[in-house]
Amino acid sequence: MELLLPALRAGIRALETFVPRPSARLACPITVYGGAGDRYAPREHLDAWHTETDAGCRVRVFPGDHFFVESQRAAVLEDVTATLAPLLKDEKSRETVQ
Repeated sequence: MELLLPALRAGIRALETFVPRPSARLACPITVYGGAGDRYAPREHLDAWHTETDAGCRVRVFPGDHFFVESQRAAVLEDVTATLAPLLKDEKSRETVQ
């Protein structure tokens, strides 16, 4: 116990005193995914991601809990594909122009 207590105290002190530094906002859009019944990442936490970008934030909520990706795999992959497809198309257009 003598060896364990200092490490536990230091860990608790770090958690109690940690103040995150403000970082630069992203210049790209964000899509945030979550489960409707997720107790660990409720809708308010998903919506909070809008503060991390200047280029728009889209929140998608699927049926399920924290592991919604397992039960909603097809729907999530479909949304990811639809979200990224226009970006990939633009990138291919730029490559052919150069």
